[in-house]
Amino acid sequence: DGGDIRGILGWQGIPEELVGGLTAHPLEIALKKIARFGKFNLSSGKTPLAIVGSPGSGKTLSVAKLASRLVLSENVPLVITTDAERAAGVEQLAAHTRQLGIPLVVARHRSALLEALGHRKMGQPVLIDTAPVDLCDQDAMAVWVELKAATKAQLCVALPAGYDSEETADLAEFFCKSGANMMIATRLDQARRIGNIVTAAACGLVITEAGISDSGTGGLIQLTADRLAAGLVKKGFERNWVA
Repeated sequence: DGGDIRGILGWQGIPEELVGGLTAHPLEIALKKIARFGKFNLSSGKTPLAIVGSPGSGKTLSVAKLASRLVLSENVPLVITTDAERAAGVEQLAAHTRQLGIPLVVARHRSALLEALGHRKMGQPVLIDTAPVDLCDQDAMAVWVELKAATKAQLCVALPAGYDSEETADLAEFFCKSGANMMIATRLDQARRIGNIVTAAACGLVITEAGISDSGTGGLIQLTADRLAAGLVKKGFERNWVA
């Protein structure tokens, strides 16, 4: 029923200007009309993937999950962190890389990052965990623009579910202007409302994957239009996210 769907989408926090378009067709089809869905390409020779985001967005755990996936597929990545100011951030990722049996390179400045990339083996995938940036900092955008220019990396935003949609729109627009074009929806298992993910996609970020657990060795799934539609029509914690 269209009225029921409209009410559910409103409850999810999706802005009214998007709800109209989402109720004009079956939800999974309507989502494909306002959002783009994609997947990572970390195959041999591809450009580095840098996970960016605001403080506490789930960047480090997302890098750990992607590193685990690559190791399990026998495609061992080069893992770098530029989040050198926070000892806890480095240690969190280091704990995961030790478990995987691979080194973690800490790049405290631009020259160290370029040196680390210089040690990349032929065709080796590269994952970069970045320092969180406060969007209120006037120099925040310059940090990401410089990172992208220096490394030629793809910038992917770790964006937590459950945020206010207007706040999410501000975040998405900021990161799009900084050169990001993809996002991982994090903490889908911890959020009652997930409509802000639709808002971020409507701002131009391609939906790739979703974090559905705190495990560093799994809990990351491709977020398709069908999966997102199924998650949206179920309120609260009734969802059953499965790989």
